[in-house]
Amino acid sequence: EWEKVYGETTGKKCYEYFMGRDEACPGCGIVKAMETKRVTVTEGVLVKENNRPIQVTTIPCQDEQGQWLFAEVNVDITERKRAEEALRDSEERFRLLTEQSLLGVIIVQDNLVKYVNQAACEFAGYSNEEVLKWEPGGFTRLFHPDDLEFMMEQARKKQMGAKDVIENYQQRIITKSGEITWIDLYSKTIDYGGKNILKE
Repeated sequence: EWEKVYGETTGKKCYEYFMGRDEACPGCGIVKAMETKRVTVTEGVLVKENNRPIQVTTIPCQDEQGQWLFAEVNVDITERKRAEEALRDSEERFRLLTEQSLLGVIIVQDNLVKYVNQAACEFAGYSNEEVLKWEPGGFTRLFHPDDLEFMMEQARKKQMGAKDVIENYQQRIITKSGEITWIDLYSKTIDYGGKNILKE
């Protein structure tokens, strides 16, 4: 099947045959597998096929004489690369939108802050780095203790798909300096990374 595209294989090195090179490709899986004697997975492109992206699994084995041999399995990952690029574009558009917004945006998943925009950081008094390093449940420090139970109950209802959810209400937050400030809070369950999460 390879010869239908690349021609006769006899006497040619793989880097010469597939890539038109006169030396091993950078990051070559065979070179890595020769060093480690372990299965190695790398990615590359087939330049003679319009840079078609592939995932290459290199499998080392020994023959009866103990000679090391290496088999390679190539899998086309064009669709995966397209999906990854589309996701990157989507994430970039999201960041451009939220970072220019005057509204504070916080995304919480698995009890961790996954995203916070600059506006939210500014009115809470924390840096982006501080917020993203909070321990599980650490985001609750933002909310006044007397309001926290109500907010968490609404979040639980959203996760369960309840109908009597209040998505917009006034809430007290506690800034890093200890100041108590009232905000209008809007919350919504969204899909993020294939999982339902709460965005506030």
